[in-house]
Amino acid sequence: MERRRKQKKSFEDVLLDTWDLGADADIKPVMAMLNKKNINFATSENGWTPIMIMSGLGAKSAIGAMRQMRSMGANPEQVDKEGWNALHWAAFHGSADAAKVLLSKSDYDGIALGLEKVADKEGKTAFVHAKDEGNDDVAKVIEEAEVPDVSGTADEGLRKRK
Repeated sequence: MERRRKQKKSFEDVLLDTWDLGADADIKPVMAMLNKKNINFATSENGWTPIMIMSGLGAKSAIGAMRQMRSMGANPEQVDKEGWNALHWAAFHGSADAAKVLLSKSDYDGIALGLEKVADKEGKTAFVHAKDEGNDDVAKVIEEAEVPDVSGTADEGLRKRK
C-alpha cells in the first residue's frame, strides 16, 4: 500500500484557491496561514493581497476575517497591478459590508486613509466602479461616508447634501 503525502500548498495557492471559490469559499485555511509577516503579501501575477480578496469575496465570514486582518496590520491602501485598493475590490464585486468595514472609523478608517480618492490605472475611483457595475448599495455606502468628491473627477468640488 503506497502512502501518499499531501503536498503542502503555498500561501499564494491557498489565497488564490479561496478567491476562485468566491462566496462559497471556506476562509479558514487562509486565516490559519495568515500572520503579521504575510498579512500584506501580494500575489506574484496580479499583486492581490489578502485584504483585497476578503473585500471582494462575499463569503459569510469575510467581514469578521477583515477585522482580524486589521489587528494583524493589513494595509487596505496597498494597490494591485490595476491600481485597485481594497475599496475598489469591494466596490467592483458588490460587497457593501466590506466597504462599510473599510470606511468605518472603528475599523480601517478608510476615509482618513483616503481609500475613496484613489483612482486606478483607468482613472476610476471605487465609487465609479460601484456605479459602473450597478452596485448601488456600495456606492451609497461610499456616499454616506460623507466623502468629498467621490465622483472620480477632481474638479467637481464637494458633494452636495440633499
